[in-house]
Amino acid sequence: MIQSILADYWPATNTKPRRVRVKTTGGTGLTVAIQPDESFLEAAKRATEKLCRKLKWTGTLQAAPRNAKGGLVFVFVDSRDQVYITSYGMFTHEELMAGYRS
Repeated sequence: MIQSILADYWPATNTKPRRVRVKTTGGTGLTVAIQPDESFLEAAKRATEKLCRKLKWTGTLQAAPRNAKGGLVFVFVDSRDQVYITSYGMFTHEELMAGYRS
């Protein structure tokens, strides 16, 4: 099963700067401040890579926009996996084909 990482933008408050919160579908997450010269996408990628190092996940990073909720979704896959991103979620080829057969 592929674990995905969701990235959300948190605006600045009176006491905190702009932030990106990244969280795995399993619940592990972290928050990083967005640097003044950094875009949300750059900060989200940096936070995602930091979380993946913490979890010892390796592979190729793929990102896509989330639907109505906004933000981004990231997934690390190895070279043997092919990921299909649809409006219903992310699926491996086997998962996608199993859905068509059922």
